Amino acid sequence: MIILHESLDLDPASPETLDGFVELSRKERVPLAAELGGRLVGAFSCNADWFSQVQELFAFDDIASFGAFRERSQGAVAWQTCEQQVSQMAPRRRSQLLESLGPVPPETLDAAIEASASKPVGVYSLADLEVRPGRMDDFVALLSPNAAQLPIVACLRPVVGNPLRVLDLWSRAMGSEPYQPAEPSMKSFFGPLREVAPTERITNWSALPHSPLR
Repeated sequence: MIILHESLDLDPASPETLDGFVELSRKERVPLAAELGGRLVGAFSCNADWFSQVQELFAFDDIASFGAFRERSQGAVAWQTCEQQVSQMAPRRRSQLLESLGPVPPETLDAAIEASASKPVGVYSLADLEVRPGRMDDFVALLSPNAAQLPIVACLRPVVGNPLRVLDLWSRAMGSEPYQPAEPSMKSFFGPLREVAPTERITNWSALPHSPLR
């Protein structure tokens, strides 16, 4: 599975602009993307780096499928018109191409989408980790036996760029709980984790109305 992750800074940074973006996405952008071969799997709002920021995740079977989407979209007038509207709402926009990492199979994401349809999660968390050089195999080995017990719906890494970066999408709002002393299970997990991935940043993402991950 390949994921196109788009981060859009809405301007003006206001709830009204976000409303307009949601409306455009629901009526035009998401259906058009589907016609061209791009499947929206997640759409979220957050205020981590910019007030009223949007995070979108489009899924493709593989690199070839993404390439075909790119070719079709460049010749689609309706899509290009829609993208011009998006650019007006979000003049600052960043894209990155991600691929699945072994510990969490792509089917987990589809199962999470199906589960959230009847029991919405509401707020998800993105864990942005950097693994020590030469320790990616150790990271995968550490996460693999624990992934099924953790609410991680996608484990991704960049197709190009920093090869040590890992992005985990959690189906919960991490960091919102009141302080409690670390339990033995947490110590046994985070001790080895920090050995192989010493840096981690958590950002909470709120699901938007048109997001399949609800």
